[in-house]
Amino acid sequence: MGKIGALTDVVKSGLTKADEFLDYLGNKIGNLNIPEFSPSLKAAENLPQEIGNYKDLKAWMIKKGGAKGGELEWSGADEFFAGKKVTKDELVRYLKSNTNFIKEDTNVAKGKMSSATFLDQLDYDVEEKAIADYVERELANLKGKNDINYIRDDLYEEIEGMRYWVNKQDEFHSKIYPDGKIPSEIVDSVESDALTYTDENFPLGGTNTSETVYRYEDPTGKLKNYIEDAHLFDGLPGEDIIAHTRTAEFPVVDGGNAYHVGELQSDIAQIGRDRGTRSRAEEIDWQEYGGMMLEQPETSGAPFVESTNQWVDMLLKKELKKAIESGSEFMTIPSSKLVRKYTHGSVEGQGEFYDSIVPMRLQKLAKKYDPNAKIVQKKIKTEVSDENVKALPLTQILINNVLKTGLPKYAMPITAIGGYGALSELKEEPQ
Repeated sequence: MGKIGALTDVVKSGLTKADEFLDYLGNKIGNLNIPEFSPSLKAAENLPQEIGNYKDLKAWMIKKGGAKGGELEWSGADEFFAGKKVTKDELVRYLKSNTNFIKEDTNVAKGKMSSATFLDQLDYDVEEKAIADYVERELANLKGKNDINYIRDDLYEEIEGMRYWVNKQDEFHSKIYPDGKIPSEIVDSVESDALTYTDENFPLGGTNTSETVYRYEDPTGKLKNYIEDAHLFDGLPGEDIIAHTRTAEFPVVDGGNAYHVGELQSDIAQIGRDRGTRSRAEEIDWQEYGGMMLEQPETSGAPFVESTNQWVDMLLKKELKKAIESGSEFMTIPSSKLVRKYTHGSVEGQGEFYDSIVPMRLQKLAKKYDPNAKIVQKKIKTEVSDENVKALPLTQILINNVLKTGLPKYAMPITAIGGYGALSELKEEPQ
């Protein structure tokens, strides 16, 4: 029996190693789909009793089960079950249906985003000369006609009209480049029409350049179109926006690829930092009665906007998921110097945010999944120059543990991942 038991252990060990290898191989190949979960739903599923007063069940879920008060509040659970006796099954069913209230809307420009992408940034000597040559070729075929100047004007008007119509680009290029040889700076670029984007607010030279807005969709329908965001993006929703990001993928100077999160911002949270934000109950009162029961007209309330850490953590979790799924070796964030280069913001505000808060929160997040995770300095290749950035290496340990445990929709994991005792030493920050 001893030999059989030993053999069984060897087989189990071999299977474990094989599983790890398959995980590694699969992660490298790509096609990852990182799960997200609701901490409050998990807590409800683990309730030790089948029925009770909501207030008592909620207290256990938060204190013992890892639920988050903010998630219960903004899912509408607090008002739906207020003062009621509720069964475990009812609570689970409600949270399954109503905790996916952060929605993402993204514009992506496929291909390389270069200065040639923007017609207002194009070296017009290239395209303007091609247009002029086309017009003169056409006029050469009309020798002897009296209204040559009028015809010239008509030709310019016609070709300029094609120039700005996406569905006429092939015809436009065939006319001004009859030999089919389109200049490389135009061939290698992508259409920028999908993005609210210029080379003045983000580094050029990246691929899969994206703008994403994260908005609150109230499961109960009581709060709708009530938050107006200062940043509006072409083709994306402009109401109930909690935060937005700008991202792109860049090559890393010393090897690898970076999923670069070049901008993280929450306009509503920044306003609320100085004026305060309303709770959900206060917000509903404000929308229904014009805030007659409120002493002060604080800023609109929404999930994650009560503190900088909350909305930053939410964005970093969302973007970490995308960084891993992109197959990049690093997730990078800019230095404040790089951000100011494109946005011309204040040294004080952006310095603390991008040089301290964001890298600290990203490293804290990463250490939940890999205790050895550490932010390092790297350089990414942009169109203009090599730029210094802060980088999180996306290690196989980090990737595997994120895949196994998923990313919480509303809070960081509060228990250690099996096998990594050091993780248990990281205390959960209040959300």
